[in-house]
Amino acid sequence: MLNSSELVRSIIEGKDPEKIKANFVKIKREIYVLIDSDDDYKHLTSFEARTNPKLAQERQDLMQTALSSVLNSLNYINNEMALLHHTSYYDKKEISKILLENGANPNVLDQNGDTPAHHVINSIKAAIKHEIGAGMLEKYRENIAKDYLKLYSPILGLLVSYGADLNLPNDQGITASEDLREVINKFTKDSSHIKLDDGSFKAAYKDSLIEPKQNYSTKNFQQKAEKENKGCCIMM
Repeated sequence: MLNSSELVRSIIEGKDPEKIKANFVKIKREIYVLIDSDDDYKHLTSFEARTNPKLAQERQDLMQTALSSVLNSLNYINNEMALLHHTSYYDKKEISKILLENGANPNVLDQNGDTPAHHVINSIKAAIKHEIGAGMLEKYRENIAKDYLKLYSPILGLLVSYGADLNLPNDQGITASEDLREVINKFTKDSSHIKLDDGSFKAAYKDSLIEPKQNYSTKNFQQKAEKENKGCCIMM
């Protein structure tokens, strides 16, 4: 029987992404061991399987199916949601990306029919509600929704980049896109110019990945330029 507890625990606890990646490598090995020990798949362990692309692909597909069933199961978080719902709600972009790369369904449904994108919107609403409860509504009324949209757009962009559909309705018939627009309209006086399309979210995700450019002092930069002009080195 496959033991996925260590992998699941590391994801829920939001541990070091590198540790999570290592756990994925480990569980993939375990799945392959189970496949290779199953009498129904003995043909995949033969010498031919190592040289036959079709059989090798069949073995890999079996592994991926088993792994995806773990990632998309609702059994790990109070039997209510999948792992990607959890990481999306808490804006864990890097861990969410690891899940998606390993076969998590970007449109997986929780017990209420909510997708991970719905959970992102729920997180935005919870954050706004917290600020309202702290008596800060009037101070932030004009910008609060826009600020949170800017904060959470990258995780939405990540989900959309991997195939998330923001127009999938939940059990109440509400889509993530509709829910987000309602939040923006409610807490932002002039929201007509705010873009809530897939392209904008993808751009926000890409922008969030850009590493800050290295800063040079004017003196150091001039010294590097002089050396490069003399053929000493190439500026980096």
